[in-house]
Amino acid sequence: TLKSGKVRNLYSLNKDFTIVYINNPGCAMCRDITTALKESQLIGYLQSEGKLQILAIYPDENLDEWRKHYADIPSSWINGYDKGCHIERENLYNVSAIPALYLLNKDKKVLVKDSTNVGEIEHVLQTEIAPR
Repeated sequence: TLKSGKVRNLYSLNKDFTIVYINNPGCAMCRDITTALKESQLIGYLQSEGKLQILAIYPDENLDEWRKHYADIPSSWINGYDKGCHIERENLYNVSAIPALYLLNKDKKVLVKDSTNVGEIEHVLQTEIAPR
């Protein structure tokens, strides 16, 4: 669910790659990962080329906290929350802790699962976009 109340579906994103970033805006590690994602030249390049979308998802119910930190997420990312906490209640993602990064290809196949390492995401992206 977006700030406007509009509900979007992961499958409506039609980029070559999607980073699903499950985060809690108040946590220090989340701030570090947000910074690393923003500073990544490869991720920035792929976004500017229209090949990658970052979906930042707040999985908890305290929307006051999410709203308080809303501006911390770049406007080029999709910044939403999990209304109804379906991720946790339905075990939609194997999230051992927050934050968690997932890298999906255009078919929504998971390439990186439950990571906190932006370098790992960059490495897999480099491998996937390298000429074969």
